[in-house]
Amino acid sequence: MSTANLAAPVVRWERQGRIARIEFSSGSRNHFSTPLLAQLADAFEQAEREPEVNAIVLCSRGRNFCAGADLVDGQEEPATLYAEAMRLFAIRKPIVAAVQGAAIGGGLGLALVADFRIVAPSSRLSANFVKLGIHPGFAMTYTLPRVVGPQRAAELFYTGRRLTGKEAHAIQLADRVVAEDQLIDAALEFACAIAENAPLAVEATRSTLRMGLLEALKSRTEHEAAEQLRLRTTADFAEGIRAVTERRPGNWMRA
Repeated sequence: MSTANLAAPVVRWERQGRIARIEFSSGSRNHFSTPLLAQLADAFEQAEREPEVNAIVLCSRGRNFCAGADLVDGQEEPATLYAEAMRLFAIRKPIVAAVQGAAIGGGLGLALVADFRIVAPSSRLSANFVKLGIHPGFAMTYTLPRVVGPQRAAELFYTGRRLTGKEAHAIQLADRVVAEDQLIDAALEFACAIAENAPLAVEATRSTLRMGLLEALKSRTEHEAAEQLRLRTTADFAEGIRAVTERRPGNWMRA
């Protein structure tokens, strides 16, 4: 995907007690790109190496957490993108995400890298891939069913419907709902409740709960990437991009 129309990604890292707060920004909607995910992975790995850090808070600047990849202005190479995503999933320390505004498509996938998600009532979460005529990515066909169950995940994938923060909390996609101006503080508080415990025990427990996860995610993203590349050549995808740009339902024709 060309990043010509994206703001240069910026990732900031700071330690607050035993918490690493990692904050990113990339334009008004915080679209991600391979360079942004690479910077995030670098920051996560730096936090991993810090013995004083026991947990990570992932957050972003601006009105929206992340609107996924910018499919309107360019197309990322899925395999390269997901290689950077795997670096995020490989982190051993617990992660809490503060999700404001939109977490859409792959942006929801990024939020699912975290162990826990803190949202506001005004947050908007959606796996909207079918509305774009494209296959889900960012390992979401594995991570979303793991969090909300296969039946609920199928509904969200097949309809592409948008959830409010309260609706996301009701199906356990979010772990806390707080006022938007309290999101970061709530995420830090949640992370602190983890970080105050014995770090080796926390990491060992997390590793057991996630046993086999990374291998499964790598296999799943390989399949997702192949399906995304296949569907990009279809009339459905072209119509999906037009429909989203024009803010209307898609006019679909089966090939």
